[in-house]
Amino acid sequence: MITGNKIWGPSATRKMGMRTIHGIEMFTFLDMPENLYEMLARTADKYPEKCGIYDNWGHSETYASLKRRVDQMAAWLEGEAGVKKGRT
Repeated sequence: MITGNKIWGPSATRKMGMRTIHGIEMFTFLDMPENLYEMLARTADKYPEKCGIYDNWGHSETYASLKRRVDQMAAWLEGEAGVKKGRT
């Protein structure tokens, strides 16, 4: 298998290195978010009023609003539905 770190030049890989993600060591971007929520949180902090989602019916949500809704849903899942990290 050809890997990017062997064929890409230094300009493409300068912000990359080895990281362990979910127990797997891989060559990737060092500042890459750990998960989708972290990516949303970073984006909402940086661009709170920009459009984060737009649907087929013309409704849109800013990144800040989308993050609030995600946080509300997570709180409901944990508090009302009993969902906990690591449980199925």
